[in-house]
Amino acid sequence: PGRSLLAWAACMFYCPARDGRFREPRREIGAQAAACGFGSRRTAQHKVLLLLLPACTHGMAASSFPAGPKEIATCMSESVQLALQDGRQRLGIRVPDGLSFGADGGGAQLLGDPLAKPKASKRSRGDRELAYLVLEMFEAYCDSTVVVLEDAKTAKAAQREWSKRKLQPARVATEVPSGRASGAGFGARGGLGAAQPKVVIAARPSKRALAQLQPLSEQLGTAAVFVLLNCDGGAESATGYDEIYSLEENPHPEWEGGLLHHTYGGSWLLGASNSKGVPVVHGRSPSRPSLDEISLGFERVEADTSWFSGKGAAAALKRRRTPAAPIA
Repeated sequence: PGRSLLAWAACMFYCPARDGRFREPRREIGAQAAACGFGSRRTAQHKVLLLLLPACTHGMAASSFPAGPKEIATCMSESVQLALQDGRQRLGIRVPDGLSFGADGGGAQLLGDPLAKPKASKRSRGDRELAYLVLEMFEAYCDSTVVVLEDAKTAKAAQREWSKRKLQPARVATEVPSGRASGAGFGARGGLGAAQPKVVIAARPSKRALAQLQPLSEQLGTAAVFVLLNCDGGAESATGYDEIYSLEENPHPEWEGGLLHHTYGGSWLLGASNSKGVPVVHGRSPSRPSLDEISLGFERVEADTSWFSGKGAAAALKRRRTPAAPIA
């Protein structure tokens, strides 16, 4: 309790197995948590949030797949920082269901496994940990942050867990608060008094929640940052949002395995685990590849059995006998 998720993520790593799965995370001896500072810059009439992360390498887009929570958290944080510096304030982040950043590691971590279907409890925990990780990125605005979670059970669990930690948002809710045109805020029950939020974090928002967020987003404008986490259809399906960080497993319904990775300002990376269980990049695209492009890329990966690819570039990649439902 009290230790940040960024700190826990900084001292954990995944161990790849030959089947492409990532096993139980282990503590890295002597690892130190990266200290993060937060500040703000004012432009025109509105305050623009700026995230300062000394541990990140400014301007360097990812050229490989992340090896574990530390790299995922670092890439994610850098993407948020760069997006804010570019004036982006409607952000989207997507990671595999049930991915754990927590102190206990959450058990075995599976990445790119087409047969892995996280239980609802694990998926809920992953959403809470991701939401708290983003909350830490906006530490200076914690008292002006609203976190909207998928359901009452998830919200209660978050309140219970976060009460033992250093940071608590101004409000944890399951419904998107209704802003008032008069600027009166969310009222006493919202925990913000007469103030409007500066940060709104929505985890796994439904179509209904997205519809509720839109008028609030329009009302607050550049006075607030909105972050969508694991949004159905991707953040770009919501009006005005940019998907600044994405790590997707099994990105094509007709293929088992494979990974798609994107950081803000960088290319979209497509790949799969080789015979040693290590995720390898096999293709890059300046924009999100279409399903046809992903399928063509996987066909080339599957056909590559050269020594340079580890004698089996597609060890964790194969066609499905029956296509899966398209990713939402």
